[in-house]
Amino acid sequence: MSSQKNGKLSQNSGKLSGKIGKLSGPCAERAVAFLRATHPEKTAEAIEVETAGIVSADTARKWLAGSSTPNFRATMTLIAIYGPPFLAAVLSDDLHWVARAMRAERLAALEAEHARLKHEIETITRG
Repeated sequence: MSSQKNGKLSQNSGKLSGKIGKLSGPCAERAVAFLRATHPEKTAEAIEVETAGIVSADTARKWLAGSSTPNFRATMTLIAIYGPPFLAAVLSDDLHWVARAMRAERLAALEAEHARLKHEIETITRG
């Protein structure tokens, strides 16, 4: 359970560092591992492209080198781009809502693929 002190999460929570709006070291390390696994080549450049320049390649390189950690805006951007899988990788707590969100995201992707395949089958059988 995280505690609050002076309007920011404590370092003990594992969510934010002592600096307001920065990921803690362990969370930042997990974020970097996720990003490297997602973009094994030209990671920093891929992050810049995926975030539409909100996170520059230079900033991403600092994260990858461990000399900086994502700030609040960057973290929110990464969550928006990579969704529940990013959250699950970064957060240390076993959060049930993240697991539910991941299942919902996967189900939506499968349903979309099913609809696409059904349409393709109907097109082939008609023509």
